[in-house]
Amino acid sequence: MNSISIAMIVRNEENYLAECLSQIAGAVAEIVIVDTGSTDKTIAIAEQFTPNVFTIEWANDFSQARNFALSKCSSPWILSLDADELLDKPHLLSELATSDNDAFLLPIKSYNGPNPEDYSITCVLRLFRNNPSYRFSGCIHEQLAGIPYDKVGTSDQPVIIHRCLGTKLRNGKRHRNINLLRRQISLANDNYLYQYYLGCEWLAFHNYRQAYKCFQMVYAQLPDNCVMVKSGTVKRLIACQRALGNIKEALCLCLQAALIYPDYTDIFFDGGIILEQFGEYEAALQWFTIARSLQQPPLTYWHLNGSGSFLACYHLGYCHQQLHRSAEAISWYEQALAGYPAFVYPLAGLFTLLSLQKPPHDVYKYFLDQGLTTTSDQQLLLAELFFAAGTPEYSLQLLQTTSPDSCSEQLIRYLIYNDNPQQALNVIGDGPLDCSSSPLAVYRVLAAIMLKRYDLAKQTCLTIWPNSDLRHISQALLLFINQFNNRHCILPANFNCTRLLPIWRQILADCQRCSNKSSATILAIITACHLLLCGSPDGATAFVDYCHKEIAAIEHLLDINYAEVRGLYACGTVQ
Repeated sequence: MNSISIAMIVRNEENYLAECLSQIAGAVAEIVIVDTGSTDKTIAIAEQFTPNVFTIEWANDFSQARNFALSKCSSPWILSLDADELLDKPHLLSELATSDNDAFLLPIKSYNGPNPEDYSITCVLRLFRNNPSYRFSGCIHEQLAGIPYDKVGTSDQPVIIHRCLGTKLRNGKRHRNINLLRRQISLANDNYLYQYYLGCEWLAFHNYRQAYKCFQMVYAQLPDNCVMVKSGTVKRLIACQRALGNIKEALCLCLQAALIYPDYTDIFFDGGIILEQFGEYEAALQWFTIARSLQQPPLTYWHLNGSGSFLACYHLGYCHQQLHRSAEAISWYEQALAGYPAFVYPLAGLFTLLSLQKPPHDVYKYFLDQGLTTTSDQQLLLAELFFAAGTPEYSLQLLQTTSPDSCSEQLIRYLIYNDNPQQALNVIGDGPLDCSSSPLAVYRVLAAIMLKRYDLAKQTCLTIWPNSDLRHISQALLLFINQFNNRHCILPANFNCTRLLPIWRQILADCQRCSNKSSATILAIITACHLLLCGSPDGATAFVDYCHKEIAAIEHLLDINYAEVRGLYACGTVQ
């Protein structure tokens, strides 16, 4: 029979508790739940899974509540778990409970984003023998005390999964934690752990200066062999220095930490990122290569998933791309996607490099054949890249399988510039426009003009005019319609067109990517935008800025393959 009790303290956890308990109920002998003051259905849910539900008054002390839960456990082993956590492969607990160890560090996975690979992982002491001398201490971020160090083992299974909470709930808990940590620090000022956790809370709030002060204090106190906390501290010190703009100091920390912890993947990954920021791509390659070779570090280190795999591969590809090594860059981008097929960042680099080697149809076929058009994120990104390259027909093909609601504006845009204005109008519809979506007004006017439905174009402008947030768009489009119809607009000398310029400039930029740039209508639209942009000093400046950006984009593409031919190298150094 299983010899493990689950000990859990809860409060207002009705959204998470049932899933947590249903997952572990069959894998343990006993579940003990202590409620600290729930006002929702938490207790009723708990009672569906176990008769061992207790209530105590909350005294702002996590250790007190957890130790009360421990006192109610009767199995030889105890697993401490929270309601917002899940346990992957809970059946493996019974194997650990046959060990000679008295406790185990288990991996805990914390999600940083919506994708399945967006997580960090570290280890926590959660599984231990039911021994009255093993009890928690500290009112917050409590630690299990009394277990001999040589009796603590480490296991990579089962994994505790900490779910990503909503922003409001997460921030509320952080404010509570900061208050409790400050209180605990005032009682035990020499306890570096509380300073460390306080720094983590400030870091989560993006208060990098306060976080840095805490981590700096911890780093100075700890010996190097306190690997779990000190390695996590230096990792966060590097993050703070980078966020504060102290890039050189961050790199120095990486150099120091790499000597102390040569098997810590994330330090080499971070060093590569910093060198990449400096434009030191050759040096960055060396650091990313080491990170790639180390892959996932020991569980005693805090680890960002991907820093030794798909993220390292992506940055190896990026650095090779900046060094004009197309074949190597493509290979590393492909390896990044092989490790994480839904990873979208390598797609842009791959698209650029492949577009210089293959015609658009072959590039499109490559992404299809590689299975890189299966998610909406991939489809939307690639659709925009094909549009930017002047091939909106492939953008349309990519969006055919996506949800219309998730890409309606992009779909309308590609239809218009792929010479399908009537289909674009069909998608927009004849009803009132969504006042929060200004592009729809622009697209309806453009589609109407292409179909010579000038009354619809003007009516669209007049419809949105009463909305003060969209009035500048209405004004810009009315001036555009007049200019398009050869009613040359002479703007008054004191006319403020600052908010109008981006609209004309965007129409001009999109026309350059039209599938039929030589059509009379497109040429007339381009001419109207030129005249409007050059009708005032600010407009002329905006037009010149647009031209410079277009030229820079072309030069960037040329640099990738033709840097040496264009004389950008002299004595092996980029000038």
